[in-house]
Amino acid sequence: MSATETIAAPTANGLSAGSTQFFPRLCIAIAIFVLLLGLGELASYVYLRLEQPPGPYTDMSLPADHVQELQASNEHQYIPFVEFRRRPFQGRYISVDREGVRTTLNSRCDDPKSLRIWMFGDSVLWGSGVSDADTIPSQLARLYAASGQNACITNYAEQGWVSSQELVELLLQLKYSIRPPDVVVFYDGTDDIFPPHPDAPKDINLVYFRFRDALEILHDETIPGLQYFKRSNTARALNLLSEDIHRRLTNADLHDLSPIAIHAAAEASVENYQENLQTVDALARAYGFRSFYFWYPTSSTGGKPLTAEERASVRTEQKNRLEFQLKTAGYALSRNIHRPRFLYLGDALDDQRGRFYMDGSHLTPEGNGIMAGKIFQVLKNARDGALP
Repeated sequence: MSATETIAAPTANGLSAGSTQFFPRLCIAIAIFVLLLGLGELASYVYLRLEQPPGPYTDMSLPADHVQELQASNEHQYIPFVEFRRRPFQGRYISVDREGVRTTLNSRCDDPKSLRIWMFGDSVLWGSGVSDADTIPSQLARLYAASGQNACITNYAEQGWVSSQELVELLLQLKYSIRPPDVVVFYDGTDDIFPPHPDAPKDINLVYFRFRDALEILHDETIPGLQYFKRSNTARALNLLSEDIHRRLTNADLHDLSPIAIHAAAEASVENYQENLQTVDALARAYGFRSFYFWYPTSSTGGKPLTAEERASVRTEQKNRLEFQLKTAGYALSRNIHRPRFLYLGDALDDQRGRFYMDGSHLTPEGNGIMAGKIFQVLKNARDGALP
């Protein structure tokens, strides 16, 4: 054997021995890494499950099957231009058709002579917490029937909608309807008063950020990379922790908004609302219907003697100091709105005793009955010529 071969043989044996040790260690390292990833995903999954926000309206005193139905019906479908509506749903308390519109009982749309009334609003008008029969539109239809006048009333309200979405929905319905309505009612309040945000335009709805983020995710998925990691439980848990830390660090700044800044934000919201009403008035002139606007009451506005449950609801609202201050300022401004066919109902329950609020703004069937009665009286007076 030559000298070269003598030197090369141990080297080759050393490489072979090294490879024999390296690959098993690499496999063990990969297995440990995958195991840690799996444990991290499992721990993140448990954390996300524990940190899930409570379902909507869980603080309402409702039968368990009604709460379950309310939450089960709270699944939405994408609708062009207004963004979302509920999916079709049929239950004991809640019925939603394929267009995402809740059923209005006592409504006589089969009679061509019926007064056609379209109603727009948020979850308060939609009727969260009450059955189909006890929503404001259903009770208004019952009042018309009792008066000898059939009415075809459609409840176009949706949870979380603001008046800008209601305006777009009205425009779409006018565009496609064979016959325009005789009367249009907007029933709004708290959802139209929202805090300013430096990363958002002036006129937004309550799910603006969700839709914006979803669009950005779709854009990112067109770019090669590891975007799927962002949808893992681990990434979502880390993002949630980061947002929680950020919220804790910035809450003080939000709560320290000056009275002038609070008033300016509330004023911008109320001005935006009135601009929407001005557009509805223009549509009313073009299509020949009459428009009416109502600003609904809440437990923390007006002078109603509150029950223990209603006071507890107000205390819950006050925990979110910024939103509570904005709401208070917004209602003070709304009280002073002066325009034809606008009625401020913020003090409509001041002479009522007993519980009428199920939470901060959603009313019991009896409370909805009072609001339906006030709307009915306004519409009847207008029809009889008592209103301009």
